[in-house]
Amino acid sequence: FLLFLWKGRAEIMTETATQEVNVMALVAVGAVGIFTMLFLYWFMREPKQVPVEKNIEEDDTQDKPKLIICFGSQTGTAEQYSKQLSTDGKKYGYSVRIIDLEDFEPQELEKEDVTLLFAMATYGEGEPTDNSHGFVRWAKQTVKQGEKPLTNAKFAVFGLGNRQYEHFNAMGKLTDDYLEKLGGTRFFDLGLGDDDKDLDADFSAWTQAMWTKLLGDVNGNINNIEDDSTKEKEDDTDIWNVAFDDSEDFAQYSSIIPTSEGASSTKFYFHSQRLTVFENTELRAPQAHGSTRHIEFWCDDNYYLTADNLAILPENDDADIDIVLKALGLDGKQRF
Repeated sequence: FLLFLWKGRAEIMTETATQEVNVMALVAVGAVGIFTMLFLYWFMREPKQVPVEKNIEEDDTQDKPKLIICFGSQTGTAEQYSKQLSTDGKKYGYSVRIIDLEDFEPQELEKEDVTLLFAMATYGEGEPTDNSHGFVRWAKQTVKQGEKPLTNAKFAVFGLGNRQYEHFNAMGKLTDDYLEKLGGTRFFDLGLGDDDKDLDADFSAWTQAMWTKLLGDVNGNINNIEDDSTKEKEDDTDIWNVAFDDSEDFAQYSSIIPTSEGASSTKFYFHSQRLTVFENTELRAPQAHGSTRHIEFWCDDNYYLTADNLAILPENDDADIDIVLKALGLDGKQRF
């Protein structure tokens, strides 16, 4: 009897233990399932849109009409004109960006609702300036392919040229023509500046008329823009604070000045090479009018490639420099 009871108890305990194990297994499986569902939900759910505090200055810029000013410059004049256009544009409430065509990227001009202003100089006999070759190649190739990426842009071009040359303002005319073929809308006529007469006056007249057209001022009254040639200059004494460097190693500076930070007319001084002239021959007969010379330079290998332009950078006479230093009360041996 006792053996029977013990056996019965053992069977009951075994059955209970089995039930407990089964329940625990079900609970474990259920927990794993719930965890898996939560894991999948967390990583597959749509990301929550977190409100971002807006930058007021950026919003103001985004709300302003876009104005992009591009320049092709050899000596710095077109670059200077671009800066003047930028100053005027900001006064009229535009979000302005100046682009050196050496750093040109096509997508910059393909933005929606953008106004493009170009100041384009012509170099030599109708050639692009050094910094605008890439832009001209892109424009010609894109037109040839029949593409019109500038359908959302309106534009105006001012050309810088000289009527003493056969191909007067060739790059200004080419740019004006190609921008239209690229889908742009010309909102003002091409300006043809003539350096043989008064280039600054040509630019000033074109600028005034261009802003009048762009801003829709039919009376021709340009507000908030003064003529830089007649307005009284503000006292900018506090701006010109020069810090002198007593370091002996001034050569280090020539290697750390980025080309992009220099003006077109001066940046080559920091990365130029001195060449030796070993032949300089007059090709015309003595009685002929004018002069055409054959000049040969010696330079290092790979410094000059076929069709490169050679720029001659003048240097000031030491005597002239001494006069200026004396007048300004400066020591020429000091670096700043």
